[in-house]
Amino acid sequence: MTEAEKDNLVFLKKTGCKDAKCLRQLTITKILQSIPWKEYPAWAAEDLFDLPQKGIFIGPMPVVDGYVVPFPPLDVWKKKKKEGYSDVPFVIGTTLQETELAPVFENISKWTEEDYHWFVKSRLKTFGGSLADEALNLYPVSEFCIQPERCVEKTYMTMVSDVRVSCPSNELAKQAAAALSSPVYRYQVIYTPSRPVRLNNLFSYESWFSFHMLDTLGFFGTLDYSLGKTTKADHEFQKLIRKYFIHFAKEGPNAS
Repeated sequence: MTEAEKDNLVFLKKTGCKDAKCLRQLTITKILQSIPWKEYPAWAAEDLFDLPQKGIFIGPMPVVDGYVVPFPPLDVWKKKKKEGYSDVPFVIGTTLQETELAPVFENISKWTEEDYHWFVKSRLKTFGGSLADEALNLYPVSEFCIQPERCVEKTYMTMVSDVRVSCPSNELAKQAAAALSSPVYRYQVIYTPSRPVRLNNLFSYESWFSFHMLDTLGFFGTLDYSLGKTTKADHEFQKLIRKYFIHFAKEGPNAS
């Protein structure tokens, strides 16, 4: 808690407030103007949609205050603090291109393979060693060119999504499986919609691949609304994901 208060002093200083009463009386405009969107602790957290760079950190993290969040979540599992969690079946799901919801570079669809190599190296070389070259070898553009359009974009956003979401979720699933007596399930959506999607007015980018929340849109049957026009394949994806989740909820984890 002390660390979080220190990190967010920049917000307090920008408001000009000296006490809680002043903070509660701030206007929406003043609050938005005072938020450190870009500077640390970087509440906008734009870095989460791109490859990491050494020395750049994201400040908006869960605060272990000893009250609402009494312990670091993973420590609760590791130390078997039974008062901290419910041992129930646990499902962890992601999509293959999670971060394509809001790429940092809006011109990414126009990138060449040379651009792709440059951006990967400019970020990962900050960590030293051969990390950038190893990443490029693991994510060759040719592997993601099933369709001729935007394969450079798909390759980069898959790499970013693996680093930021998929691999951490895999690790979360492993730790959950080790700590819980209930079953743990891990899934990843790889379906590509028939047309690009602009999720809402908060996100200006039209996502082309398996973006964040695609599984949610499918489960709630809102692909028609989101895509505007759907295909048979879109409806089959929607039907499949609803079928599995409803079956899981009704029949339980041990149902065949």
